[in-house]
Amino acid sequence: MFERYTETARRAIFFARDEAGRTGSPFIAPEHLLIGLFRADATLAADMLGTAESTESVRGKVVASYAPGEPLPDHVDLPVDPACVRALGFAAEEADQLGHKNITPGHVFLGLLREEDCLAAELLRGSGLSLADARTRVRDEPAPPPQKVSLAGFRDRFTEATRRAIRFAHDAAILSGGHGIAPEHLLLGLLEADAELGRHLPGAAVAGHSIRNKIIPPGTPGERAPSLGLLPLDLSTAHAVRFAAEEADQLGTNDITPSHVILGILREEDCLAAQLLNANGLTLARARAIVRGDSTLPPA
Repeated sequence: MFERYTETARRAIFFARDEAGRTGSPFIAPEHLLIGLFRADATLAADMLGTAESTESVRGKVVASYAPGEPLPDHVDLPVDPACVRALGFAAEEADQLGHKNITPGHVFLGLLREEDCLAAELLRGSGLSLADARTRVRDEPAPPPQKVSLAGFRDRFTEATRRAIRFAHDAAILSGGHGIAPEHLLLGLLEADAELGRHLPGAAVAGHSIRNKIIPPGTPGERAPSLGLLPLDLSTAHAVRFAAEEADQLGTNDITPSHVILGILREEDCLAAQLLNANGLTLARARAIVRGDSTLPPA
């Protein structure tokens, strides 16, 4: 379903699921999708609504609308409600009408506005955002150029386990229908390449399990995907790899191990993988202490 979605649009979907689960909702509704868009692309949200203050106002009204509920575990699979399904369908139609190959967060905003009877559309309209204005903004937005980031300069420093992790991350990206290797794929690759990593860094395995449930459909075979040409790293993953090299340098080692890459992901703090690691008790400070072998660990 999400093959055409950009990485940022995919993250909006992931964040929508997290928002629904956090509030105990039995399904993902348009208002959860709206919060997912705010989390995935705060700059676009502020542009659509005029100011960051308007975004926060809408966010507050969405949160106030939630019925009380107990948070749901990350591994629980939540269905998308019919209104949200229609909104995502409208997003695809908007991309087609504009001649855009990929579905971006901007198209998803348009989809929500077209599902006009839902709370998300009502709040967007109440903030002054009309469907016509939003279409103009999305139409005028230049298509992002493809970003291909090289591992040159780092590859020679990777341990064999780290090289395997990159290969497994590539396979995870293909299995999930991605067009690039995101930090979520990298975390899955790290856990598959290094069986001890989840025990060495508590919380990583739980976060990885949650990510796999979110981005790879249940029942997808676990073997290596057929080669479709090497996918590029997305910018967040490139940042994480650079941060991993810095962490290795700070520890006085030339080798970049899977543990250093976990530190790099945690430093790329806005990505889904980092947020799930944090949510499962693995903060950057705690992970650094574990990797360095400190006897006293910061609290989880």
